[in-house]
Amino acid sequence: MTPAPHDDKQCQLLKDRHIRYWLRCLKTYLPREYSSNDANRMTLSFFTISALDLLGALETRTTAREREDWINWIYHCQHPDGGFRGSPATILGAQGSKANGRWDRASLPNSYFALATLVVLGDDLKRVRRREGLAWLARLQREDGSFSTELREGDPELEEGSHMRFCYGAAGLRWLLRGGRRGKAGAGDVQDIDVDALVGYIRASECYDHGFAEAPFLEAHAGLAYCAIGALAFLDRLPDLVHSGEESSSSGEERSSLTTGISSLEGTVRWLVSRQNIDDEESEDGDGDDGDNAADYRAAPGQVLQAHDFQHAGIGPSLEDYQQEQCDQEHLLERLSLQPTRSEHDQQHPLIAGFNGRCNKTTDTCYSFWVGTSLSLLNRLHVISASANRRFLLGKTQHPISGGFGKLPGDLPGLAALALMQPETEEAELKPLDPMLCISREARRRLEKLEWWNESDDHDDQ
Repeated sequence: MTPAPHDDKQCQLLKDRHIRYWLRCLKTYLPREYSSNDANRMTLSFFTISALDLLGALETRTTAREREDWINWIYHCQHPDGGFRGSPATILGAQGSKANGRWDRASLPNSYFALATLVVLGDDLKRVRRREGLAWLARLQREDGSFSTELREGDPELEEGSHMRFCYGAAGLRWLLRGGRRGKAGAGDVQDIDVDALVGYIRASECYDHGFAEAPFLEAHAGLAYCAIGALAFLDRLPDLVHSGEESSSSGEERSSLTTGISSLEGTVRWLVSRQNIDDEESEDGDGDDGDNAADYRAAPGQVLQAHDFQHAGIGPSLEDYQQEQCDQEHLLERLSLQPTRSEHDQQHPLIAGFNGRCNKTTDTCYSFWVGTSLSLLNRLHVISASANRRFLLGKTQHPISGGFGKLPGDLPGLAALALMQPETEEAELKPLDPMLCISREARRRLEKLEWWNESDDHDDQ
């Protein structure tokens, strides 16, 4: 029998082509579509360097001198008042003044990406202005707990615009600058952000369906859900059930007095699981018997598979289960599985299933990352079909010639999603991904071994 177009044997990671793609982005010119993002070159640098690290090529395909030059370039973008610029294009040098200072400001997202990139490159972060950065970060917080991306020079009003991704960046920047969860690493006397206000803002942005939106009363979105859950992970404010016996920075008594940012863990997991849907092209090939057997269930052409479809197919809990507030959460989550026993027909025609960001939207490469990392942080990555998603990424959005991944089939977080789901997919060619920091676990371990990272609250080296 002729294998299906996206048979598992044909869905292979084209590792060398991906490495060449990212090296081109790093050392020559970015694709034309990225040329308008020069002001956010720091963000593009993070994705490029982190991708090479996940591919295991950062140290083998670049020189020590090149990596040192990139580290120095990042520090060149550090703002004297704290934080990092998006690129050196805004550095005014001797021509800078109060009048034109508004053109030279640090950016919250770029500041997080700058630190994360330094960690990936193996820097010890000793040249980071941590105290100035923490003071600058506290000034970015709004009264409702959310964060602005920039400060207006000489104006107490914060830059307009509010977004959940700034909450993630703020929580992550705080975590990196203060030395993680162990202590304050020499920054104990610097004003901290209002953590409770930030958690309250995140919780207020939780929707009726338990997804998370950009702000209160808006529509849930998978990318924003990750930003919310990731921020709560940095703050150690995920529900107790998430830890499942894992070590937490807070004792049980301390955690009982803290407000978590998710009102319904099972509801949020259910919403995330519902983002995975069978590819339309694959659904047209389903010629098995229709019925209530979950292994034979297929979506109709053009149909987006949602949670109630899985319930009709006998996969996952019924709606009545969710109305029982006192139900056993662990038992409920164990039933949220999209991996039923596969029939011989399904093995010959394996499912291809990506993720969408909102209800009734098409699948998109990036949501494999946003949904996968969210579920990983909630200790529920096993409830999705990682193998079906791997077929979607490698068989549909991976570029077979130039390397890299496209946004849609036929058209880069796809690489990170594969690294995240490595235990399920046995994708041994990638380093495992840390879902909270969005860097390799190897890089995070290196960070946590730094001397200053483990300093006590009372010690000040700055």
